[in-house]
Amino acid sequence: MILRLEVNEERLHGLHNTARQLQDIMIMVPQKRSTGVTPVEKDLSEDPIDINLAKSLVVQYGLRERFLSRMSRVLHAAVSMREDTFKNAVDIHLSYKDSRTRNITKQDLIGVENTLASIAKLPRGTSLQQLYLLILSADESHLGASLKRAEENLWEAVLLLSYIDARAAIYSLRDSFKEYSDIFADIITITFGFYDDEDSYSKLDQELGDRIIKLSESVQAYNESLKETNDLIHTAEEIAKEPNFEERLNNLIRDASFANELFELMCKLGFPKRAYGTLISVARTTKTFENVTFRDKSFSSATKIPFQTKARPLSNNPSQAVQSENTYPTPTSPLSPSTASTAPSATASAPLTPLTPLSPQVPPFPAEKNRLQQEATLLIGSILDNQLLTKHDNAWYSFGFVCTRDEEEERSLAGLYSVLLQEADSVQTFFHELHHALESHSLVPLFVAKGYEIFREHFPHLEAFLSTPPEQRATVWRLKQFILDPDKTEPPACLRRDYGFKMCKQREEVLRLKAIYVKVLEKMEPEDLHAACLYGRLFEAAVCEGVAIDEKDRRLMHNDYPSPFIGFDNDTGLAGYQLPLFRKQEKL
Repeated sequence: MILRLEVNEERLHGLHNTARQLQDIMIMVPQKRSTGVTPVEKDLSEDPIDINLAKSLVVQYGLRERFLSRMSRVLHAAVSMREDTFKNAVDIHLSYKDSRTRNITKQDLIGVENTLASIAKLPRGTSLQQLYLLILSADESHLGASLKRAEENLWEAVLLLSYIDARAAIYSLRDSFKEYSDIFADIITITFGFYDDEDSYSKLDQELGDRIIKLSESVQAYNESLKETNDLIHTAEEIAKEPNFEERLNNLIRDASFANELFELMCKLGFPKRAYGTLISVARTTKTFENVTFRDKSFSSATKIPFQTKARPLSNNPSQAVQSENTYPTPTSPLSPSTASTAPSATASAPLTPLTPLSPQVPPFPAEKNRLQQEATLLIGSILDNQLLTKHDNAWYSFGFVCTRDEEEERSLAGLYSVLLQEADSVQTFFHELHHALESHSLVPLFVAKGYEIFREHFPHLEAFLSTPPEQRATVWRLKQFILDPDKTEPPACLRRDYGFKMCKQREEVLRLKAIYVKVLEKMEPEDLHAACLYGRLFEAAVCEGVAIDEKDRRLMHNDYPSPFIGFDNDTGLAGYQLPLFRKQEKL
């Protein structure tokens, strides 16, 4: 039985130093959506925890093969192991197939070694069911507390650091349900018993249909929170391990493409639970894992970092970028597929923080804390995936990317955050620093404290933006974010009030007004456009800067001047703008 853990702020700040390596161990690799019958993972076996698992000298054959196979799959590496029964030790050798995971440090693997060893050193012959009861009990003995910390840190590391890839799998499920909506409607009909051939579908088919419908509802309502990501991972795996699941799914859906695609995506989404169980079982059943060592010869490889180090100045020329061991490559376009995540090292000797008792339910974070934690997670995930944040993500706005003048500057700012992550003691430490800095509007002091005052020379608007509390920031930055997302035609309430989008009667007019502001901001500084907004002189300011505006579009550039509320990114003065601008919802 795999544990279902409570996720809260304290634990997100105090993840054990296994987090980095376990991200790669549990990562779910996003794939292109299926167009027909494609190969899917057939190994859905779980490693049981409700039997007495006395330790053997070496890993038993079936478990050994499963361990190596799953490690190889998720690490994108050839994995082998050599066990020494005289020393009760095991060496695990990693040979990477490409460079995507070569930013793993020795300290990352030491964290995994320590976690597996701490589980392996528990008393022999103790069944995992008994250990699970120990975890749920109030017993805070050394045995119970140590196991609790190891197991909870293991799963919580998976949950936090597989967030980006899990989200991608969930959105692929959403796309699949949408593409096959007609077939899915038949499943609903079958589930509720409205079908002609009563002998075609069993009660079990209807029960499976009910679970698929509930999964679809959860996927459609997914809000990207850690809690819902955790729940959907568990739900997908629980459905996938149903007896004869693949056969029953094909019988229920009776469309090979949809059934196979749904089966494949649910297997991918639930994979972290199976890999997690395999790791636990290997450690619990094998004496050699009391002394486990990962062997990897790729630690000396160096990659380029896109921002300066403290010893050398910033260079936008990739050929002049600083070479440094265990650093991060320049983020690539968000359209580029990513199949692996990496992170800096964690301190192997970091103390384990006592954890609260397990809960079968995962309580939500307070809304604001949850939002800030998600934004910090998205930024770290984008760095580890070598991608830029997408412009519609609020994290792109909150971390100041909206202040950059072009993609080159955007990549340089991503490089600054990448270097800060590389220099942090652990990914958890950096997560904590980011979250605190967002809450306290202190990202600038963080840059300065780390020795990167030079950021002021390269990002002239960044300091003022990051140092200003969100509710006091000029809405011109929201305008910039909106116009840089070319497909968005539903303007935020503050832009309807401040920049004339309330005057748009059709979505085509929204697009025309966005195009006007693109030209305006090519000629004006954001602060100057903000001043024009405050005085109700948007059209006049644009014309003075030489922006050609069709006379029919002049009416679109009227805001709520002389209202005292215009110009700032808060809810004051937005009472009349709460409903969408258009009745028909925007197509996503």
